Amino acid sequence: MDTKEYNKFKFLKENRTINPTTVKKIEQSLKDWGVIPGRPILVDNFFNIIDGQHRFHALKNLELPISYEIITGDVIAKTMALNSSQSQWKLIDYIKSYADQNVDCYRRLLKFEEKYKFGVSASIKIFCSNELKPYKIRKGGEFEVNEYAEQIAEYILKLDKVPFYRTKDFILAIVSLHKKASAKQLETIHESILTIPRCAKSTDYMTAFENLLNYKKRGANIIKL
Repeated sequence: MDTKEYNKFKFLKENRTINPTTVKKIEQSLKDWGVIPGRPILVDNFFNIIDGQHRFHALKNLELPISYEIITGDVIAKTMALNSSQSQWKLIDYIKSYADQNVDCYRRLLKFEEKYKFGVSASIKIFCSNELKPYKIRKGGEFEVNEYAEQIAEYILKLDKVPFYRTKDFILAIVSLHKKASAKQLETIHESILTIPRCAKSTDYMTAFENLLNYKKRGANIIKL
């Protein structure tokens, strides 16, 4: 079925954010090659777009008719499956989708990342108290929130004199440090943080933290992190 009634189509908040660059590329392709037959926009009974939202915008911008097909079933699951099979969803896409579905831990994780902007992988390491693998996020696996996440994030921000304080491995090291160091040890590291060199791995940072805390210490006074 074809139509130019663009206003009848709606967008699922669980779907990915529209990428203007992708829309422009599709527009250029349509100008160069025309509309490819057999690739309708997929919608549900309420005209929520399940698949083809970027194509929809490109067609609308060029004032071309929208070819669509109505499908039924689990709309959100089909949206994720169709999009991931065409253009791999990033972790942030899944997090935003589950947050929009009011899954509390994902809603709070998204707010945390939007507030601190450490990057999705680093924010997950800080915010989740248990190990959260990417495949669990894709399936919407729930997780416990680290009650010290805000405290760790604020500590990291206090280290902003370090040029690499927002790098992933440095952040991962700080998360590990908070699990093992006392408040006094954390303050010592904060005061001397500029003596820490940039390292290749988070474990190297942990060694550097340990060496800093053990400066001039001997025997039983040696600290192990």
